[in-house]
Amino acid sequence: MSLKLESKFPGGNACRLSFKTEGDMPVVRFAADPCQGPECLWFYFRLVETAPDSVKAEKVQLVLEHFDNLFGSGDPIRVRPVCKHLNRDWTRMKAGKIEVGKDGRHSVSWVIDYPNPS
Repeated sequence: MSLKLESKFPGGNACRLSFKTEGDMPVVRFAADPCQGPECLWFYFRLVETAPDSVKAEKVQLVLEHFDNLFGSGDPIRVRPVCKHLNRDWTRMKAGKIEVGKDGRHSVSWVIDYPNPS
């Protein structure tokens, strides 16, 4: 599966750090972009399949890197983004899984159903 992270639309804000596959699940690592400001305030992006493969993933792991750079980045367990599935309403995600890197910075990850564009 070939995925692309899109954020070039009104309100879009994210930068892709990496795509890789762990087992049969694509992992998308991303960060919020400060958009020339002093700090990051939000992230908003779409996942787009660029080259459909015969093998379809049913889940995708999203990993928000550099959580500590978000404005008001208190407790990462409280970060609960909203997600919009195709032809469905926006829904709030459950608390993510927190990882602490060797440098002490936090990342937060969620596993979502795929396809899931926003």
